[in-house]
Amino acid sequence: MSTKINGRPILAGIVEPYRDWCSGRLRASILKVIRPTRVGADNHGCEGPIGRPGPELRTPVFAPDLRARCLTPVPVTRARRVSTYGAGMRVVPGWALASAVAAPILLVGGWTLGAARQPGGFDQITGTISALAAVGATDRWIMTLGLAGLGLCHCVTAAGLRPLAPAGRALLALGGMGTLAVAAFPLPSGDGGSVPHTLAAAVAFGALALWPALAPPRAKPTTGYAGPTAGYLRRRAPWVALAVGLLLPVAWFVVEMAAGGERVGLAERVAAGAEALAPLLVAAGLRRGAGPPPAGRRD
Repeated sequence: MSTKINGRPILAGIVEPYRDWCSGRLRASILKVIRPTRVGADNHGCEGPIGRPGPELRTPVFAPDLRARCLTPVPVTRARRVSTYGAGMRVVPGWALASAVAAPILLVGGWTLGAARQPGGFDQITGTISALAAVGATDRWIMTLGLAGLGLCHCVTAAGLRPLAPAGRALLALGGMGTLAVAAFPLPSGDGGSVPHTLAAAVAFGALALWPALAPPRAKPTTGYAGPTAGYLRRRAPWVALAVGLLLPVAWFVVEMAAGGERVGLAERVAAGAEALAPLLVAAGLRRGAGPPPAGRRD
């Protein structure tokens, strides 16, 4: 049997047309992949040639990238929100709260231990706090250390109350420095007075009573999470009420001092104790009112 037709092998006559057909299909498939594409509504979100809908792929096409681009969802990223109000309301650090807690402990502990060390007892109703740190008092270092620690704590707390206005924080720090001056300039022995001690005490009592009136911030948070306390922080009424509450015992102490009353020691302790507790009240309120930041926040 002959294996040639018109001088060509029979097998070549079958294979060559099939090879040409396969080459044409492959070339068409390659053109579909490398041809410029676009994304349009008429393609149902898939890519096709520019100017017309994408071709319907009825035959397998080796274009994994094309199918991946049609089926893989594009990740959507959310821009991070940044607060311009400090870093949100949780801006009172732990060390500021610790110093606010230590302030009344140092004050009350100082006058309690100092009075217990005085021979023959010490009447805290009539005797002033400064008398426990006066020159000639027994173990005067106890009350001196308590006053110095109190003043230092006020300065540290003022540095940590970041949500508040700078004027209020500066006045609180001034009260702390006045308390340090009270410890640095003690009363002389006996019944004599000291002008530096009196001036330092006046500055300390006045500044520690008036600082809440200047504490509310004036600027509003513009973006980001500001915490639930941001609203009443800018209200002046609570801060003025706190300042008035601190001024009342100070006024009582001044009246007792001027009249030579028998309760001058009690009035001084009430005034000094209230002024030592006020920064703790504010710091604890800010920490508790801020709460945890919302999910996704990175401030």
